[in-house]
Amino acid sequence: MPVALLRENNQVIGAELLAPHPLSRLGFIPHEGAAACLSLSGDDILTENNAPQVLSVGLPFLVAERASRNALARVVPNRAGFDRVLPVDGARSVYAYTRAAPDDSVDIYARAFSPRLCEDPATGSATAATAALLAEISKSAERELRFRFVQGWKWGDPACWSPGFAKRRVARSRSMSAAAV
Repeated sequence: MPVALLRENNQVIGAELLAPHPLSRLGFIPHEGAAACLSLSGDDILTENNAPQVLSVGLPFLVAERASRNALARVVPNRAGFDRVLPVDGARSVYAYTRAAPDDSVDIYARAFSPRLCEDPATGSATAATAALLAEISKSAERELRFRFVQGWKWGDPACWSPGFAKRRVARSRSMSAAAV
């Protein structure tokens, strides 16, 4: 799969690639189940824009929107929750995200967890699927939407964040994704 490097001021800031498949919206999960996977309460999950569901542009992930960056930072994978909810529709991992405040320098903060309860700080497959979902939800007439993602991982407190971004070409059927290099 060809990868294009993205540069800003002669520095590589990311990479762009074409996702292998169009967005698939698979099974929905009750918000309490998604919250249980990550040791949160049901109130920590937003459902106004989209309910927790399995998304894929090649590799399926359970994707759920968190109510706040604070809720995202509090995430701790929970074995009992994972075992009760996953696997579902091929998804074995959970991708949690929250939207940033309008004055923030990024659009999305995210964290991902594998079935081994390990955190993956740079999950391009889940980021690509989430970018495709957000573009679909936005119903924008623009030709191209860009989302600046920041992937996080928790080694200490508070969560650490590393930059990346994803974009979706609305006029095409496949999502475009980029992650920090």
